[in-house]
Amino acid sequence: MKAAVIHGYGEEFNILRYEDVATPEPGPGEVLVRVRASAVNHCDTDLRRGLYGGERLGVDGAEPFPWVMGVDACGEVAAIGAGVDGFSEGDRVSPHFMLSCGTCRACIDGKENICESAGILGVTSWGGYAEYVKCRPNHLIRIPDALSFEDAVAGQIPFATAWEALVEVAQIRAGESVLITAAGGGVGSAAVQI
Repeated sequence: MKAAVIHGYGEEFNILRYEDVATPEPGPGEVLVRVRASAVNHCDTDLRRGLYGGERLGVDGAEPFPWVMGVDACGEVAAIGAGVDGFSEGDRVSPHFMLSCGTCRACIDGKENICESAGILGVTSWGGYAEYVKCRPNHLIRIPDALSFEDAVAGQIPFATAWEALVEVAQIRAGESVLITAAGGGVGSAAVQI
């Protein structure tokens, strides 16, 4: 498969190289997603620059380089590993960037964002700057047919972040006034829409 690969950290975008790499195979309990859209997240930029990513060294036996970044991705289920139920080839999905364990107290309570042993797509495992990405089924979010891949990938993290801040934490309700700073950014513009 083709992927945008980095072989070291750097400030310039030209350290990303479009290369052939092995297509991942879904193991037991894993799903392979054919990536149809990716987005650029600040995590990707920070990782490329070497500001974020030291925690990925040694995770699941990963070597530091070469590396495929890509926190945000979406596409279609391409293959399903043994023991996976609830998904079929062709399903429209997006891997959540937070690769929660699914078994700790936080995950069981529906608070995967504070999972005790979460990884991050594109940081602790190869990410979505590739034709294919694999993950566990508990990391997948279904995409409605009416939503384009581009809109889905652009909105997932900003809307999840804004929703958590405004609805879950601040508990805003209809009719209340809220000051949204940085409304021109992804999270800010999502907050305005919420």
